Formats: sequence, C-alpha cells, structure tokens
Amino acid sequence: MTGENAGAKHPREEEEEDASGGGGPLSVAEADAMVEKMARRLAELEAESKALAGAWRERHAEVLDAVRHSDEKLSDRSAAIARERYGEADAGMYSPEPSAITSLVVLSTRADDELAFVEKVERFTCAGGACKKMLLGALYDVKARLASGDGDRESLRHLGGCLNAINKTMRTGRELDRVVGKRITAAMKRLTRYRTASRVREVHPERLVAIPASSDGYGKILDFYRLSCASAYSFGRQLEGPQHFVDIRRNVAILTVERVNASDASAVYNNWAISGESSVGANLPPCPSARFFDSISCVDGLGEVYDRALDAEYKLITEFMVTKFAKGEGYRAVLWSKKPLCDSCAGVLLRQLPERYPSIALTVLIDDEEKAEEGARN
Repeated sequence: MTGENAGAKHPREEEEEDASGGGGPLSVAEADAMVEKMARRLAELEAESKALAGAWRERHAEVLDAVRHSDEKLSDRSAAIARERYGEADAGMYSPEPSAITSLVVLSTRADDELAFVEKVERFTCAGGACKKMLLGALYDVKARLASGDGDRESLRHLGGCLNAINKTMRTGRELDRVVGKRITAAMKRLTRYRTASRVREVHPERLVAIPASSDGYGKILDFYRLSCASAYSFGRQLEGPQHFVDIRRNVAILTVERVNASDASAVYNNWAISGESSVGANLPPCPSARFFDSISCVDGLGEVYDRALDAEYKLITEFMVTKFAKGEGYRAVLWSKKPLCDSCAGVLLRQLPERYPSIALTVLIDDEEKAEEGARN
C-alpha cells in the first residue's frame, strides 16, 4: 500500500490503539474511564438513533403493508398496470412489477442513513471489543497475582463489574437499529416467497416494438421480459427460472433513427440490445461486408479488459449501418444507454460517427447521468 493509504488501519486497530492508552497494566481508574467513555459514545448513538427512528419506523410500516398483499393480489395489480401502460389489446404481453414488490426490493437493503449508522455502530463495537480485551487481560493478571498471594479481590470484583458494563453497553448499541434489521428480514422473506411462487411466462420477442430511446423504453423492455425464462433470455447474473431482474449486470441500450425531413414520421430503425455475445435483442450482423467503426479493448466495471465490439451501443449502431443506412439520406438518431459509455463506445459514437458519417445527427442519453442531474435538482 502506497501514497495516502500507506499505513491505513482497520477501525478495530484504531479503536484498540485508542483504548490501550500508553500500554502497561490496566488500573481500576483506567477501567472506570473506559466504561465512562463507552457510555458517552452509547449516549451519542442513542441520540442519533432517536433522530432517525421516525424514518426507520415509516420504512418498516411500508414493508408491513407490502407483505400483506397475496400473490393473487400482486398478479392482479401487475395486470392492471400493464393495461394502464400499454392498453387493453397489448397488456397480455407485459408483466410490470407490482408497486408492493418494487417497494420491498428497495426496502430489503439499508438506506444511506442506515448504512452510515451501521458504520458508527461497528466502530463503537470495535472500541468495546478493544476494551474487553484489555479488561480480560487485567482480570487474568489479578487472578494470577491472587493465586500467588499478592492479589486484590476488590480489584477483581471491580474489573469484573467493568467488563459486565462494557458487555451491556455493546448489546444496547447493537440493538439501536433493530427495527431496520426486522424490516430487512421481513422484506426478504416476502420477496423470496413471491419469487418462489412465480412461474415462467412465454414471450415472443418479435412482438416487442416501438421502444422509446429513454428510461420509459427501458422499463418497457423489462416489463416485456419479466418472468420470462432467464436461461433463454438472460440479462446477466440470473441464469434460470422466471426472470426477476434482481441484478442486471450487462448494459442495455436503445437506438431510434428517423430520416430528416421525411414525410413519414415513423422511425426507420428502432431496436435495443444487451452487451454480450448472442444475447437477447440486437446482435452484430453475421460477417458484415464492411467494418463501419473501430472498437478497442478497455476495462469494464469488474476490471476485465476486452474488445468492446459486443457492447450494446456498438451492436446497435452497426446493425443500423448494415441494415438501414443509405448514402445521401440525412438521419436524426437518439441512443439511450443505461450505463455510461466506455472509452470504446464513446470513441465510436462521439468521434468516429460524426467524422465518417456526418449525415447522422446523434444524441446520446445516459440514464445514470440523468438520474444524477435529477437528484441534484431535487
């Protein structure tokens, strides 16, 4: 480890150093000081947990309300949302996630304030562990001296009391956010029951059309493929059973292209893709006669380096060029991507495309950046 992180310590190491003071045998007075310090830290945590308790209780109540919905009610609600979003005629092709399940997914993990509080409790328990270690050492030392006839039973009783006080303080601290743990457990149990009871639904990919290049279009794709066979239509980590989109590892992108000044306002190209080989959605045309763009190798979010010619964005723009592009025509295009562009896709879309094919006016929208901007405004 080098630079600013050189010599960095785990919180437990820092707390042990803080508790140990100058080293040497632990006196009764030092033991009392440890107990008092832990009591002050507990009081600070109690005050903070009291300030957060209202939000924690509201989230817990939301989970308790959501878990009461039966599977039948959840299915009915999904069908109702499909009718609202896609109309009576097409509703059967989609399986939107019921709002109760969406809430449970969010509330099955800790919120930012809860994570920050857990970190403080961890530091608190590390400090308590360091105190216990020193108190136990002092107790063994007094017992050894008693065995040799040179001990003090009053000190032994006092140190034992201090140890009990530290243990009680630590138990109290760990229980301060108990309602959060209860909420997460309840949410996870209901999600597990719901997913276990779900059955695979049949889908016909050719029927998924008119996909807006936006977050709404992304939602439409998920609604269409939700509960489909994950082994046949993989979006990433889930490889079998009904598709629940618990963790979509691969990027998803959507491309819409229109002719400029065309009398027909409909798109000449509209498709979507997932990054990866032979995936659902658009894929690279087999053996294209010309290579329109040059992809490069670059690192992904997991630190792996490979040629990005199978990225969703690259597959979409290449498929458009092979199947729909015509020289002499002007085009207006919008590409929406769930994740930020990698260096390869940025080079293709933002540099190579305008240089080689200036007749295509492309707008790139990034979902993560849109959400960040929206959060900043709010």
